[in-house]
Amino acid sequence: MSDVYDFIFEGFNFNTEIVFAGRYCGVSQNFIECSTGLVHFIKSGNAQIEMPEMAPIKIDKPSLVFFPRPHAQRVVPLDENGVVMVCALTSFNASYTHPIIMSFPEVLIIELEKLDSVQKILEIFFDEALSSKLCKKQISEKMSSALLVYMTRYLLDNKLVHKGLIAALTNAKIVKALEIIHSRFNDKLTLSSVANEVGISRSQFAAIFSKLVEQTFFNYLTSYRIGVAQKLLRANKSVKMVAAEVGFSNPSAFIRKFKEETGISPGKWG
Repeated sequence: MSDVYDFIFEGFNFNTEIVFAGRYCGVSQNFIECSTGLVHFIKSGNAQIEMPEMAPIKIDKPSLVFFPRPHAQRVVPLDENGVVMVCALTSFNASYTHPIIMSFPEVLIIELEKLDSVQKILEIFFDEALSSKLCKKQISEKMSSALLVYMTRYLLDNKLVHKGLIAALTNAKIVKALEIIHSRFNDKLTLSSVANEVGISRSQFAAIFSKLVEQTFFNYLTSYRIGVAQKLLRANKSVKMVAAEVGFSNPSAFIRKFKEETGISPGKWG
């Protein structure tokens, strides 16, 4: 599974920007509007996280609370000593409709004690983020990004995500199909050819892929090709060359699909 995980997540990055670290005792009257995701690393204290469109979430143990997509929210301490926490905005080198991001539920809550393999890292992370040391922000942001990657592995290992691309990695047939797509995306792949390689019928493969990945085979293949194209365009390759490298024989079709996926033309990307 580790090779598959690395293969599927290659080039996908969690980026964090720490916006608060310390003891929080106040209560905001307004919800904080975030245009990105948000993660709270709660070290101590009891708190309630309130959102206008969801039921309040009570936190009474040290926890990681992750909102992968934008959500208006506020943290309300539940005792006079407040809550000691580190909060960071999260973003990705992909859109919020990326299959990996869409695999996550609206909110993830994991008690920190369950992340047993990284207890020492968590200790160092809090020590850095809550200190007045030089370069603490840069170091703690790198560590928080790494902790989110570990969180994802924890979810996979414990089968705690039940839909989307991450959940699909528990199905051997779909894993093989994803390996084919990711390694040979510039070939003339079809639903029938990939179904044949993974050893099931075309109709069965289409149904399983759509159910688990929550995208059709063709839509996933197209999205992956466009994702690779974005990187190639940043390397200053021509649109025509990139189209050919990601499996489009017709540059016009590539330009149309690129704009559908990203909202802008490939010539303006990067």
